[in-house]
Amino acid sequence: MPYDQLDALLDKLDGVLFPGGATELQDPSDRHNPSFYAQVGCHIMEKAFDYYNQGVYFPVWGTCLGFEMLTSCINGDFEDITRVYDSDNVAKVVNITQYGNEQSRLYAGFPDDLKADIQNQNLTFFHHIHTVDPVLFYLSENLASNVSITATTRDPKIGYYVASYEGLKVPFIGT
Repeated sequence: MPYDQLDALLDKLDGVLFPGGATELQDPSDRHNPSFYAQVGCHIMEKAFDYYNQGVYFPVWGTCLGFEMLTSCINGDFEDITRVYDSDNVAKVVNITQYGNEQSRLYAGFPDDLKADIQNQNLTFFHHIHTVDPVLFYLSENLASNVSITATTRDPKIGYYVASYEGLKVPFIGT
């Protein structure tokens, strides 16, 4: 679909969800460039920034592969900032950050007992191949200036990684 047709469609929507799946974010022939899927995803992200600048609320939510795509688009660099890790069918504890507790739209509606439970019991499901290190996340000027980590989780082999984040201004959510 040409971008002008995609833009006309986006003008009729209230937001976009990028789900998980199995496709490449990087062009297989040149790992420094985005795949076609990621190019279209980044175009939609650019439109979300445009909508925000026009005063239009247009949320974009990315889960799993969608999380990776949002992260790469906001980062502006398709040299992979993720680490390979196979957390296949694992329940884990999440650590909600101070930002997540105080300013998060995602966690704002959680009852206090549910917040306590997900931080103390293995209740959150993870099925990922790639993770994002919080240090690498904040070393990216584009990520640090546009989004904030709302939760992390820990793996004994690789340490902490980002479980969720939200846009500081633009309504982006990555899980």
